[in-house]
Amino acid sequence: MHPGDVDRMVDREPVRVVPEESWAWDPRGEPDGELLGVTPDDLRPYPVRWSRPGAQLAARVALWGAVAFGCLSGLIAIARAPAAAPPAPASDATDALPAPVAGTAERAVAAWLTAAGDDRQDVLAGLFVEPVDGLREAEPLDIGDVTTVAGSAVGPGYWWVTVAVDVTETPASAATAGGGDQGDAPAADPVTTTWYVQVAVVGDVEAGLAVLTTPTVVPVAPAGPGDWRRVEGSPIERGTGPYDTIEGFLRALLVGDGEPTRYMTPGWSIEVPAEPMFVGLEIQEMTSEADTGDDPLRVRVDAAVDTIGGTRRAVAYTVEVHERDGRWEVVDLPGGPSVNHRDSEPAATTSSSPPTTAGDGSTGPGTSLPAGGTSVPWQGPVAAGD
Repeated sequence: MHPGDVDRMVDREPVRVVPEESWAWDPRGEPDGELLGVTPDDLRPYPVRWSRPGAQLAARVALWGAVAFGCLSGLIAIARAPAAAPPAPASDATDALPAPVAGTAERAVAAWLTAAGDDRQDVLAGLFVEPVDGLREAEPLDIGDVTTVAGSAVGPGYWWVTVAVDVTETPASAATAGGGDQGDAPAADPVTTTWYVQVAVVGDVEAGLAVLTTPTVVPVAPAGPGDWRRVEGSPIERGTGPYDTIEGFLRALLVGDGEPTRYMTPGWSIEVPAEPMFVGLEIQEMTSEADTGDDPLRVRVDAAVDTIGGTRRAVAYTVEVHERDGRWEVVDLPGGPSVNHRDSEPAATTSSSPPTTAGDGSTGPGTSLPAGGTSVPWQGPVAAGD
């Protein structure tokens, strides 16, 4: 039997090969169902040759090389220790004082001035790292507002904070202060003064904070910023479109003289008090904060208001207006003026020593940027920690 499952009859005559079974598409008895004129040599497998063996070999080598490289890279990635996370970029606001830091300073200062009795040390122990001892047994001080007024980051986990405290005391008479008998001397009136107390706050905002050691009372307040100036512009004359619109708007808003909405641009709204805040308003001056041709126009208004009690107070507003179809309209009441800020020269070094008081009243380290002027709009008061 031939490997091809066909019977072979070999003779000197041409070989006739008949398949055992006819294919489905070759019905038996049809001429195409029989192979005529086929010799045994025709039934032998023909030789096979590689077509371009060099190219095929190179392709196989490249494929297996890529597989091996991928496996090796995976093993290296598994064995290698995870890389450390890149450090977070430094914040531009290096002197920003987080709210928890300010709160810790205020609580510690208040406790230091008011805690007394047997539990004084227990109260202070939860707020100070080092023990804080009093010089003598004394009654607690009567304090009022406790407010953080200055602060800066000295280093990671270390801040200097200045807290203003209103302290009220009754001065002792000369006889009592010297240890003598006060007698019939009249009692002195209480006196309220502001103490400026500096503390060093250490720790972590999330894990916990405390004041490092005994607070320092400085004689003067921290120096105020002297390099900020309000943008000066050109005056706006009475009777002009912006002037009349702004005056009418402020009179309606503050005194109740008309409806503010008649002066406002469509789509903008503002809360109007149920009752007028003042009984009188006098516009003293209006100036455009910048002659840049920008829209809207930003106007500074200096005015005086009369209260229901008959007193007069100076007030100032910043109002933004623009012209639409020949009519001036109020588009915003931002709350403050545009400012110019010129920084001082950068400090050469930052000391790690405790804060000291200079002759001008400034305390603690300062940071600054290269000198240069910038004009930015006022964004409202900044809360502690922002």
